[in-house]
Amino acid sequence: MDNYSLRRRNILKNVKNAIDNLLLIIKKYQLGDIRPQVETLKYLREILNNDEIQSTREKLNLYKSLFPPHGGLSDLYYWHNDFQIRKKVNDDISILEEIIADYLLER
Repeated sequence: MDNYSLRRRNILKNVKNAIDNLLLIIKKYQLGDIRPQVETLKYLREILNNDEIQSTREKLNLYKSLFPPHGGLSDLYYWHNDFQIRKKVNDDISILEEIIADYLLER
């Protein structure tokens, strides 16, 4: 396997893990009002599982669906009275969102 293929495989694995972990957090903490984004995340995971190649335009459309100007994953926030718990969960959400966004925006 050449370097490019290995790198691509690692990136895809990282993105799939980020999607799975973000979906787990959304379910565990019952973060609502993002059903369309949850469906888009599941769709993206399916594309990645099938090893389908996406065009830049397709990735951009998925990005816009996940991160619209108002709402969506951009506004995903977990509230807990305990600051440490709240900070940990929201930091995890931010990291996972960044991994997904970087992939879709080809950064």
